[in-house]
Amino acid sequence: MTQASSGYSVGIDLARRIRNRTTPSYVAFTDSERLIGDAAKNQVAMNASNTVFDAKRLIGRKYSDPLVQADIKHWPFKVTSGPGDKPQISVEFKGEIKTFQSEEISSMVLIKMREVAEALIVKEMKNAVTTVPAYFNDSQRQATKDAGAIAGLNVLIEEKKKEAKPEAEKKRVDEKVTEEIQWLDAHQSAEKEEYEAKQRELKTVANLILQKMYASASGAAGGMPGGMPGGMPGGNTTFNPSEETNQGG
Repeated sequence: MTQASSGYSVGIDLARRIRNRTTPSYVAFTDSERLIGDAAKNQVAMNASNTVFDAKRLIGRKYSDPLVQADIKHWPFKVTSGPGDKPQISVEFKGEIKTFQSEEISSMVLIKMREVAEALIVKEMKNAVTTVPAYFNDSQRQATKDAGAIAGLNVLIEEKKKEAKPEAEKKRVDEKVTEEIQWLDAHQSAEKEEYEAKQRELKTVANLILQKMYASASGAAGGMPGGMPGGMPGGNTTFNPSEETNQGG
């Protein structure tokens, strides 16, 4: 049961004032400013090492996590181990090296979305309902709440219990992904046919597991939400402002 509250709230699917309903979850740092969304994504080719995306794939995870280690190899920005084995992102901003945790990067996008919503309805936004992938564990859900708190929002996490992924099934997917990534790293000179066979093997195994878990979900039957664990690289934020009614039940 949630506590009753009043005022205005927003729903965030982790908008903008122009035409698009989604904003790319990109944050870029330059010599003079910080860019969010499309503005950040559009300059990534010229400023790759200081343009951060895929924060959702880091949030709530440990730096030593095999999936994090695999992702780091493909990102142009620098990720290092911080206190408590938490990943931290290093960028150059206004001539200085700055480090941020994934929650801080996510909060920058949320702040931008809150500003857009407040300009649209001419009201202060205090509350947000944030939907998270069903496979998020407790640490990832809490880190998502923390990102909202940094952005000045009271966050309620929305998660349908029937879509929750059993930990054992999640572990099977993670282990298979890690196994295939390790094989690819160790066989750089393999023939194209071997690579394609490994890709088909991973897809078959993952889909068999996820088909069972997401049979009643709204996503594509038998497929991974977003195409892969953690969503496709970059990702978008959908922001739908609405007037809140008292909640309960």
